[in-house]
Amino acid sequence: MIDGNCLESLPGAAIPLILSGKHPNFCRSGTLMPKSIKTLSQAIQSRRSTPSFDGTPIPAEDLRQIIEAGLSAPSGYNLQPWRFVVVQSEEQRRRLRSASYNQAKVEEASVVIVACGDTDGWRKDLDEILSMGREAGMPESYAAQARSSVPSYMTSFTTDQMRVWLTKQVTLAYTHMLLMAEVLGYDTAPMEGFEQEKVHEVLRLPLSYWVVALLAIGHLKGPDKFNGGRFHANHTVFSEEYGKHAQPQVRRRSFRPPSPSVKSSFSFRHSERSEEPPSLALPVLTRSRLIRIHRLSNPCDPR
Repeated sequence: MIDGNCLESLPGAAIPLILSGKHPNFCRSGTLMPKSIKTLSQAIQSRRSTPSFDGTPIPAEDLRQIIEAGLSAPSGYNLQPWRFVVVQSEEQRRRLRSASYNQAKVEEASVVIVACGDTDGWRKDLDEILSMGREAGMPESYAAQARSSVPSYMTSFTTDQMRVWLTKQVTLAYTHMLLMAEVLGYDTAPMEGFEQEKVHEVLRLPLSYWVVALLAIGHLKGPDKFNGGRFHANHTVFSEEYGKHAQPQVRRRSFRPPSPSVKSSFSFRHSERSEEPPSLALPVLTRSRLIRIHRLSNPCDPR
C-alpha cells in the first residue's frame, strides 16, 4: 500500500507514475527509493545534459552532500570566492525560468543551484581564511606573505579579468557538485543559458556577484539526450609539447558509454611531430551507425 503522506509531499506530475508503479524510483513496497549510486567513472561516462525533469524532491541529506562537494573544491589562494543560491520552491523556479530564456527544465528540476562568484569576497574573507589556515598548520611566514600578495594580485584585475578569474574558481566547485549529484544517482543539466541582469533581479543578488552558471538537478523525465560523441585523444591531447601525439592512438569513443571495467590503453609515449596526420585505428562508420544531430533549442546550453 502506498503511503499517502509520501504522495502529499510530491509534485503532481510524479503521482500518476507512482500510482502506476512506473516511477523510476518506485519500489513495490510503496516507497520511493534512492537511485543507484554510481562510481565516479560510471558517472562521468554516462552523464548527459538532462532535457527534462519530473520534479521529484531530493532528500535534504543528498542535497547536503552535493553542496558540500562543491565547498570542498580547490581555489586560488584558497579564497573560495564562490557563492551558491539553492532554488527549490516552485514559485522561485518559475521566476528563474523567466530569466533563463524560458527553458522548461529550470522549472521542472527538483532544485537549481545558481553558481556565482563574489568580486569582493576576498576583501571580506582574507582574515578568516588565514586564520583557518593557521589552525590547520599554515606557517606564519606563509600567512604574512599571503596578506600582502593577495591584495596586490586581486586589485590588479580589470573587471573582465576578475570575471574570468571568478569563472575559473566557481567552475571547479560547480563541477564537483555536478559529479556528486551524478554519483548519487541524480540527473543533471549544466546551463549557461540565462540573462545576467534578470537572474540578479530574481534572486536579489548583490552587485558584487557575477553569475557563472546554473545547475539543474533531479530525475529524468522521458527519453534521455543522445550521446553526441567526444573527440579521440589525438585530436585534443599532446605529449610534452604541441604537435607530439601520445601513443598508441586512442579509438574514438563509442556512442554508447563503455563498460567501467574496460581500461584504456592510452599512453603518453609521444611520436615525433609530422606534417602527415597519424594513422587512426578507427572502425568504419556506416550510414547505419551515424547519428542525426538535431540543433538544440538553446545553443548556449552545453551538452
